[in-house]
Amino acid sequence: MKKRIAALSLALVMGLGTVALAAGVEKSITVTPMTLTVNGQTVTPTKSDGAAAEVFAYEGATYVPLRYLSQLLGIEVEWDGEAANTAKLVNVPGFEAARIAQATVYGVYNMEGDAVDSAIRAVVTYDLDKEQVVNIDFDEALLPCAKGGAEGWATVDGKPAAGFLLDGVTWIGAEKEDTMVYTANIDGEEKEFISYVGTQAGGAWYYACKNQGAQLMDETGKVVSTVSIETKESIEHGVHFWVSPITFPGNIERIKEFIYENGVDYDYAPNDSIVKNADGVWTVCDTVTGATLAGTPNYLNLVKLACEQIAAESDAAQ
Repeated sequence: MKKRIAALSLALVMGLGTVALAAGVEKSITVTPMTLTVNGQTVTPTKSDGAAAEVFAYEGATYVPLRYLSQLLGIEVEWDGEAANTAKLVNVPGFEAARIAQATVYGVYNMEGDAVDSAIRAVVTYDLDKEQVVNIDFDEALLPCAKGGAEGWATVDGKPAAGFLLDGVTWIGAEKEDTMVYTANIDGEEKEFISYVGTQAGGAWYYACKNQGAQLMDETGKVVSTVSIETKESIEHGVHFWVSPITFPGNIERIKEFIYENGVDYDYAPNDSIVKNADGVWTVCDTVTGATLAGTPNYLNLVKLACEQIAAESDAAQ
């Protein structure tokens, strides 16, 4: 079921008991209609004007009108006309402010092996009191030229583009080991695109400007087209076809679940404690993750890096 809605970024401010809404961005999404039951009784949520409201699931979360659900639970909801984008939950029983921290880190999918096909952004949310990861968001922006896996976006007439412009930076391509390697001058140093976006500075730059699209150039340096920079999610990579029933998104969820349950008490890969077993499934410290992705160690490394950054910032603040 596809809906066209205003996608709002929700941020729960734990200490204040408020929900803040960011500016809306319209996009098409596919949702799954849901039925809400309370103590076995089916109920129809309503909006503030009394009209019926839909309940649906999207990307692992179920969406229910905040006011309706809060009032069912005996929680008061306040609305302030001077802060129209903030809903305030008042006197929430049993609620204690949590110390939540978040870090964003960047890398490249399977940087050490085959199928180098995307940058990775990992946003990790950590509960400082419980000392555990409570949420992970991965995002994989495609690369201009891929070594297997998802296809790159820098192609002109079916061939790798001679170069491209992105955020005012000119990247020039050169064939190397049966692939196109793009380089540019960054702060006085020549950088390879894939290596650069795998750094924290380079990854942050790529994700900040990728929505601008890239201008592809021919051999003369002329701009011949502008392309969007897709993500693995936007092209539904590994959703409809995959080498196993797990699918690509299913692999990602297994990596997350492993970390939620076991934490990041492992050494950075590659090492002898992060290996594939006889069934081709990754094991970490003798615990089977269920994931088979070649780039699994990259995701594990990024989450561990984020947690270390959070710990360092927390220690410095004390």
